[in-house]
Parts: sequence; C-alpha cells; structure tokens
Amino acid sequence: VGPVNFVLYKILFASYGDASAFFVMSFINLIFVVYGGIALTYVRYRGDISAEMESLPRYPYFVMAALDCVGGLLAAMGAAATPGQLQTLLNQSLVPCTMFASSVLLGRKYSLKQLVGAGVILTGAVVVVSSDYVSITKTEQASQFAALIYWSSNIPMSLSSVYKEY
Repeated sequence: VGPVNFVLYKILFASYGDASAFFVMSFINLIFVVYGGIALTYVRYRGDISAEMESLPRYPYFVMAALDCVGGLLAAMGAAATPGQLQTLLNQSLVPCTMFASSVLLGRKYSLKQLVGAGVILTGAVVVVSSDYVSITKTEQASQFAALIYWSSNIPMSLSSVYKEY
C-alpha cells in the first residue's frame, strides 16, 4: 500500500503543479477533518467516549496536527517538481531524521548497527541529490530546490513522530 500511496501522491501534485500545492494540501487536510468528524460522531453516538476522555487537554493534539500539516505542506510544495524515484529515496531519510530528533529530545541511544544504517540512508540521499551539480541547468536547479523543500518535510514529520512518542 505504501508505494501505491507515493505514486498517487506524485501523480496528484504533478497534475496540479507548484502553483496549486497549497490548495491541494489544504483540501486534503479538509478531507481528513471531515473523515475524522464522521468517525468521531459515530463513536460519540455509540457512547464509546468517556467523560475522562472528554476532559483531556486538546493542546497536544493541536501540536501533532500542526506538525503533520506543515510537513504535508512542505512535501506538497516540493512534490510537483521532484522526480518520483527521488521522492521515494527522500522519504526513506525520515528514518535518520526521526532517530536524530528522538536522540536529542528524548535522550534515546542507538546501537552502532542502527547508526550505520541511518548513515547509509543519508549517504544515498546526498549522493543522488548532489550528483548532478557538475553541469546543471536552471530547470535542474529548480528541481533540486524542490527536492530540498520536499526533504525538509522530514523535519516537522520527525518532530511529530517524536512528540507522539513522548
């Protein structure tokens, strides 16, 4: 299911282009709100939400939603001009980003094997993205800038994952 999701994601943003990335991402978030509202209404109707659940603070959920939304927006802005095969590689670099964030924010320790694996992922991403810098055209330069924006979506996404773990 994951690869199909990335292919559809690429097709969607390539179809609408850079100018409509904000609109498309906003519409996707609206759909999530509608689906979530339908699910919440159903669960409330069944009486599955206790008074204790209702009394929980909503601020942590706002933080998670904001981080996910910013991550999605950055991915949307870079997706149209980032080649699909590169998107897959850049998505894999979320693993080392999350490891770094959990190490800094949660004090998580990683084994040498885990660190080497994260290093291999990052090295692959850097080699692929920077390999065309020898003779680069303006179009390729724009594509690399889009790839950088796409990759930067990993920062709020990894912070969101660590925040959810916290």
